[in-house]
Amino acid sequence: MIEENGIISQQVPGFDEWLWVLAYPGIKVSTAEARAILPAQYRRQDCIAHGRHLAGFIHACYTRQPQLAAKLMKDVIAEPYRTKLLPGFSEARQAAMEIGAQACGISGSGPTLFALCDKPETAQRVADWLGTHYLQNQKGFVHICRLDTAGARVVG
Repeated sequence: MIEENGIISQQVPGFDEWLWVLAYPGIKVSTAEARAILPAQYRRQDCIAHGRHLAGFIHACYTRQPQLAAKLMKDVIAEPYRTKLLPGFSEARQAAMEIGAQACGISGSGPTLFALCDKPETAQRVADWLGTHYLQNQKGFVHICRLDTAGARVVG
């Protein structure tokens, strides 16, 4: 547990079988620009949906339901607006899901895309597709990762 400004946060249980395909397209999207594109106010139904998805995701993690947790990884707050800043994102998400990813979205404010997979062969197929179709230039890259559960630490 970490206490910062009176807020206590805790680690949420993850799933060992999950593989995260991360694709950085090689373009820059400033955090300020990604924040500026968001609306000043949200519809009540979007806020309720966001709360339901988040609560359900946390419940699924603690009750060890990986398929449910993946299904609830939906960003209805920022992603609908930020996709406009990411060339090819919608097509990449659709392809990743058709290949077999369990979830797909924008990492942080972008431009990195994540695709959650539960099988190594699916992760590799998604990574191959993203490497061919999502990267915008030579600076882009795709990695298949697992969660680092050790937390922040000095490594070098």
